Amino acid sequence: MILPHGCGINSPIQRLVSIQIADALETFSIDYDSIQFIEETNAPKGQAISAGLAAKIRGTDYPFVIMPCDTAIDPSFFRAVSSLDNGFLGAVSTYKFSGDNWSFVKTDNKERVTRITEKVRISELCSTGYYYFKSARKFLKYVNAAKRETDGELYVSNVIRKAIESEEIFNVQMAKYSFEFGNNISLHNTDYLSDILSI
Repeated sequence: MILPHGCGINSPIQRLVSIQIADALETFSIDYDSIQFIEETNAPKGQAISAGLAAKIRGTDYPFVIMPCDTAIDPSFFRAVSSLDNGFLGAVSTYKFSGDNWSFVKTDNKERVTRITEKVRISELCSTGYYYFKSARKFLKYVNAAKRETDGELYVSNVIRKAIESEEIFNVQMAKYSFEFGNNISLHNTDYLSDILSI
């Protein structure tokens, strides 16, 4: 589990993440004590880079979930992706948010992703920041392909776009709820996090 740069191991943000991952651990029968928390050593260059660091650590091919530390969703996403059809490489959790500060997803009538953009609204479906990939190896393959096309932050939407261009299939899972804890600045505020953790 990669923690944001500057938050610190055993910090309130790690406790918040621990609460968020409880449903995922239960769904996939993973022991909490087997989770390795690692703090990024540099400022983040995008969620896809952080997820790529985590994918490389284990060194084998396996399915994995990408989760933001600033958002919680209902646990149905984890149950849905644990039984995802073999034809899919992964899934995107979506919700209907206002504004344009999201990844946006367009689907066909079978809830398969046909297009994904970053901060350009193409539909009412916005990514919650939760993603599932059946293959860490394929995820890293598309990370490398997407990196060749950007000098800035690398978003998971860039990676999925490259995968779709190679005819990989992603499913959309609509969240029943999505709750944001705050932006990167507020998540580094110990008092703010303590208030959230005491709710």
